Amino acid sequence: MLCARFTPRFADSKPDDSLDHVVQRDNELLRQYMARFTKTTLLIPDFHSAVTRHSLLVGLKSSTFLDSLYADPTPNMDSLRARAARYMGIEENANARKQKFQPPIARESPRLQKKVRARKYDRYTPLNTTWETILLEACSLELIRLPHPGRPQPGADPTLRCNYHQSIGHSIEECTKVHDFIEELVQSGALARFVQRSPLRREGPIVFGTRGGREGRYH
Repeated sequence: MLCARFTPRFADSKPDDSLDHVVQRDNELLRQYMARFTKTTLLIPDFHSAVTRHSLLVGLKSSTFLDSLYADPTPNMDSLRARAARYMGIEENANARKQKFQPPIARESPRLQKKVRARKYDRYTPLNTTWETILLEACSLELIRLPHPGRPQPGADPTLRCNYHQSIGHSIEECTKVHDFIEELVQSGALARFVQRSPLRREGPIVFGTRGGREGRYH
């Protein structure tokens, strides 16, 4: 009886080096962390449930799941795992919705490099500001990720600089990669607010289609 009362009361003070290092990473999902934590506990021959629960709470990153455990503690690890399963579903559904509505990201990867070099638009969408301004906005929205700074070619013009390649030798106005990336994002709708809108010119009555038995002309 003394052992049963003493151990849970002072369990938080008991060191356990095997679980102290099991900490949830910033980009790690709850399901991944719980699986890694459970796998580690299986390697410990003797452990108390109170020690395990404390180590789990310490290792969790800030989240609604962690807040719920402090606001309404679970009586045992089985209850904690059952609650974690509910929050896993919530987290994964939220991530699925986020990825569904997330605009495409232009990356400088070997596969994309080949695609961009091969793609040449005959015409580019007219824009209402400079390529430089749009590039800065796209980078701040994480729509375009800058590559590592390039090494300038011998004899490169030091007066010309491309802030995408972060190197000299050509300007952003001459950078086909930037133009193609931005055109792709404009066509996807991610940068629609930078499209230049032409005012409508009316040379006569504009009738869109036929309605009420009357025919009209398109201007």
